[in-house]
Amino acid sequence: MTIHDETWAAAEQAKRSWLAENGMYREEDEHSSCGVGLVVSIGVAIDSSVVSFEGIKEDVRNGSTVRSVAERSMTRSYSTIVKADTSSLIGAAVLYWLSVGPVRGFAFYLGAATLLDLFSAYFVLRPGVMALSRSGRGSSPKSLGIPIDDLADPVREKLTAAARGAVKEA
Repeated sequence: MTIHDETWAAAEQAKRSWLAENGMYREEDEHSSCGVGLVVSIGVAIDSSVVSFEGIKEDVRNGSTVRSVAERSMTRSYSTIVKADTSSLIGAAVLYWLSVGPVRGFAFYLGAATLLDLFSAYFVLRPGVMALSRSGRGSSPKSLGIPIDDLADPVREKLTAAARGAVKEA
């Protein structure tokens, strides 16, 4: 153990002692809020999916087919996901650095799950959407939960015709 490590350990112990004296730290609560970090990270992952599918939905409602906008929408949405997850990672790192006990566990799991979200958004969600958009089923906006009944007639007819053409090809 180096002098730096000993100094850091002493500072950490002093911080925990001060927090314990003031009723803000109990050793038995060390990992009780780790689960909260996991729950928050589930929300982060769901938000990534919503951002991705809303981008596709917006482009389809503007008159493009699912097949033609999938790649562009996923690229745009991944950029947004990276920005949002970067702010989560910064927050998790600051919390981990400044805290002890349960908050540190929360920060660790929030950071780990945010990294996992970045990975899954690029290597799971993106290829899945791309494959679905190229399939016969994915070319129909209705099969992706995108309502087209309230669109203008020319846009609705274009999307319906594109979906029929893709089903015939498949």
